[in-house]
Amino acid sequence: MKRLIFCILTITLLVAGYSEAAPKGNARQKYLSYQETLEILQKMGIGQGNEISYVKSSPTGDKEWRTHLFSVQQGGASLPLITYVNGRDVVVGILIRDGKLVAPKMPVDDIQPRIDISKSKLSQEKRMTFNANAKELIYMFSDHESSYCRDIEQALPAYSGKYKVIVKHFPLEQLHPGAKEKAVEKQCVSMAKPCDGQTRQIATQIVEEDIQEGTAIGVDGVPFFITQSGVVMHHIPDLLKSKRK
Repeated sequence: MKRLIFCILTITLLVAGYSEAAPKGNARQKYLSYQETLEILQKMGIGQGNEISYVKSSPTGDKEWRTHLFSVQQGGASLPLITYVNGRDVVVGILIRDGKLVAPKMPVDDIQPRIDISKSKLSQEKRMTFNANAKELIYMFSDHESSYCRDIEQALPAYSGKYKVIVKHFPLEQLHPGAKEKAVEKQCVSMAKPCDGQTRQIATQIVEEDIQEGTAIGVDGVPFFITQSGVVMHHIPDLLKSKRK
């Protein structure tokens, strides 16, 4: 995940606030079209070497600016590239006016990175599952020795939001020596008490499987959240709201 975040920040920070004027002939146009915006991006070499495709457009909280959202394909990941346009300028990444962030009026999911998991099977059997009757599914890759992961896991039994949450093991042995063995123990106890030898063997296989699956989709930090459609989330959006209830 660190690599993925680094890529996103690179795209955003290197070009944030960059403004390129459109040709003078378009000065009276209310907003630049996404085609004109894409031409400017290509002219300036933004995203060079990666495929850029148009996703959607939306208004913003500032009537003088409109948003065009593009997707930059980088390996198996699709990274969001947000542009703000008026009649002649393009601002890439972040737009702040009068000390306030100008936000696009589009669902948060639309501006999250995505990973192609169509060829990756994320196993669900015998995993710790919370809010099982929810319609949408999100996976949480977790190291139970991480204090942040533990805080989230402690909140999950009371969670009743929009997601069915499946917790998968991703022990970071280099940071937390013994984390893998503790993950096996936690998995084993979740299946049977007392945890006997045969159950422990199955638990070991499950932890190994989770590590392999997480590595295959690029997980290298926890907690890591990804929906069934491959949208990478920074958190479970409505977990805190559910916890307050």
